[in-house]
Amino acid sequence: MERFIPKKEPVLKKKMPIIYIFSLGYFSIITLGAILLMLPISTRGANLNLLEAYFTATSATCVTGLVIFDTYSKFTFFGQLIILILIQIGGLGFMTLLTALPLITGKRVKIRDRLYIQDSLSLFHTGGSVRILKRTIAITAFFEFTGSIILMTRFIPKFGVKNGIWMGIFHSISAFCNAGFDIMGRVTPFSSVTYFQNDIVVYTVLMTLIFCGGLGFIVWNEIIDKKNNFKKYTLHTRVMLVVSFALIFISAIVYFICDYNKSLKELPLIHKIGASFFQVITPRTAGFNLVPISEMSSASKFMTAFLMFVGAGTGSTGGGVKVTVFSIMVFSMISYFKRSQDVNIFDRRIEDKVIRKVFSSATIYLTLAVVGSFLIAAIEEIGVFDIVFEVFSALGTVGLTTGITAQLNSISKIILIILMFCGRVGSLTVFMTFILKDKKALLRYPTGKIMV
Repeated sequence: MERFIPKKEPVLKKKMPIIYIFSLGYFSIITLGAILLMLPISTRGANLNLLEAYFTATSATCVTGLVIFDTYSKFTFFGQLIILILIQIGGLGFMTLLTALPLITGKRVKIRDRLYIQDSLSLFHTGGSVRILKRTIAITAFFEFTGSIILMTRFIPKFGVKNGIWMGIFHSISAFCNAGFDIMGRVTPFSSVTYFQNDIVVYTVLMTLIFCGGLGFIVWNEIIDKKNNFKKYTLHTRVMLVVSFALIFISAIVYFICDYNKSLKELPLIHKIGASFFQVITPRTAGFNLVPISEMSSASKFMTAFLMFVGAGTGSTGGGVKVTVFSIMVFSMISYFKRSQDVNIFDRRIEDKVIRKVFSSATIYLTLAVVGSFLIAAIEEIGVFDIVFEVFSALGTVGLTTGITAQLNSISKIILIILMFCGRVGSLTVFMTFILKDKKALLRYPTGKIMV
């Protein structure tokens, strides 16, 4: 009688979770960018060392804008081009460009690719994800092309045809992607766009690009579909539009009052108003500055740090804790004070799991900011506020600085690199990457009481 031996079932290889691909993808792009920036063809004068290259590549890919060197003074055209490509990849998102390849090659978009699109653009579901991806690329191209053409009309008369065209393209992409890199070192190193503080066309175009890039592609998709019918917008879009405009207008008024005789002192009234709006839009994670940060009042610097914390929209080119997260936190507090059982926004109830995610994300974000600030303060002999400002700028992928970036030692720069990476990939995403398994509780413990 033959002995029956059961056949072994084939072991199916588990595919790498999206969260790992997302993190490793950004790290790979940063590493490749750092290698290219270390090439002699990329720089003027001495080559970058490994840390300097990684810092610059991380800042570009994470669309931050913090720099050790003035971009124009240090980098050749090739180096500036590498930085711009990294900005574009970081702005659109690594996963967005990866999943766009099947569309370009004419291949069928698989279910897993649709999941990548959903995760990269922060969509609610995979339905219509390919259509939204196409629109995302089209919207990006439209804004960056239009911005480039308008900026060229101002740059070509001042810098010549070849330089004016390149500067228009570079600053349009940098603004829409909320990167904050500039090549205005041609005029004055580390000056950002202060040279054009009296040119209403230049700074209006830049802050429009920053705002549009920071709204998020989900919002733009709904605006295209539903035009100006506000009632038909989803809750996400309504919150993004209302809270974004409220933050901008309130902050601009506060900045105008606080800095009327400070950083705005030398400007005519029309440009005082323009600069006020510019300086509260750029902390949405863009990183350009129209007035020197060192000349701003302490109150305005504090408000700027707060705006860097809030950041831009989910699924946008910007960073920060996100406008929707901040909105839910505010409405949660309002709900508590009103003794309401639910958190309601525009006659819609927010799910408990979303509220838990919001406060978890904000807590991790603030924890990273506190730990980063503490470590740098323990290493450097620099004013605490300057350090906190720098940390929020790095973590919020903003790029505004009080001027201490180049002064920091190697360890402090590594801390900023980590913070920039966490800020772009997402602090909660980075934290979840290190959790191996999603363990489901098999039992629930008895309720305990804690005084709050």
